[in-house]
Amino acid sequence: PNPVADALFLNVQQSGSHDVVLRDAAGRTVYRQHLAPGERQLVVQRADFAAGAGLYFLEVAAANGERQHQRIVVQ
Repeated sequence: PNPVADALFLNVQQSGSHDVVLRDAAGRTVYRQHLAPGERQLVVQRADFAAGAGLYFLEVAAANGERQHQRIVVQ
């Protein structure tokens, strides 16, 4: 759910590999994970990216070059 309290849950709809990047409001990468083909779900615990409350930006990049972006609010 967005806003995020304890964990960020991500479900990828497309097949293939994906790179997941979470950036803070200053643009610094605070979390990065590669999803191999067949991996469709990712749970990112707040402690995994040492997040303080605020606005973050999620980018999911597919192997075919398609990118999706979403703003994430961490409480």
